[in-house]
Amino acid sequence: MLDGAELWVLIHVEVQGNRDPDFAKRMYACQYRAYDLHEKPVVSLAILADEECGWRPEVFGYRMWGTELHYRFNTVKLLDYPADELERSDNPFAIVTLAHLTGKETRNHPEERLQQKKRIARMLYERGFDRQRVMNLFRFIDWVLHLPAVLEERFWKTLCHYEEDRKMRYVTSVERIGMRKGERIGRLEGKTEMLLKQLQVRFGSRSGAGEGERCGDRGDRRLVGQDFSGRLVAGGFSVRVRRDCRREGERTSAAPRAGWVNGRPAGDC
Repeated sequence: MLDGAELWVLIHVEVQGNRDPDFAKRMYACQYRAYDLHEKPVVSLAILADEECGWRPEVFGYRMWGTELHYRFNTVKLLDYPADELERSDNPFAIVTLAHLTGKETRNHPEERLQQKKRIARMLYERGFDRQRVMNLFRFIDWVLHLPAVLEERFWKTLCHYEEDRKMRYVTSVERIGMRKGERIGRLEGKTEMLLKQLQVRFGSRSGAGEGERCGDRGDRRLVGQDFSGRLVAGGFSVRVRRDCRREGERTSAAPRAGWVNGRPAGDC
């Protein structure tokens, strides 16, 4: 404060992408919980990123038996910002908003999205942002304006030539390779975690020597007990092992043995 006094303010920001009849109630719930926890003033802001011009919640309240509650919060409707105004602005959030609105408008028009993505990407360089800010904004633009693989390659070629002409290798050098590698690793880890959970639900969390042995005697195909989970978590559960398991199951199903059910050991996978 100007008089030197200390003032604590909690800022609550909520981004809502679609109409929700309970949104105002949720805003109120977050506000009173924050106040109850910290006992400090709470300023709330709702960023409405939906596509319905008429949906503008800003009040929650009720009145009963002499008791009345009236809670009003600030709102920002992204649809209220014209595209030409956003394009002229030097504010980084203007580019974020423009990319978001463009993503909604071109959801079913990939060719149009490609052209718009090129145009918005060029704005990052024309605004004179430093390298780190360009990278941060581009990651969001690349995510919200996702393209099919063929169009994505065309986009990267265009951007590469543009950066070469301007001598600004911000995005198309090592960062692009790193982002793609990170995406692949993220997808692999997600699939591995999902598979592990499915196996635990199906067979339980068993640990014991020999319980997890699978598919032959070769060392790289022996998945035993907790080592099986360890390999899954580390992303080492290879497609080759799964294929070998299927082949093993096909051979054993053709020649059932005692203690086997439907080509599989009883009580085993």
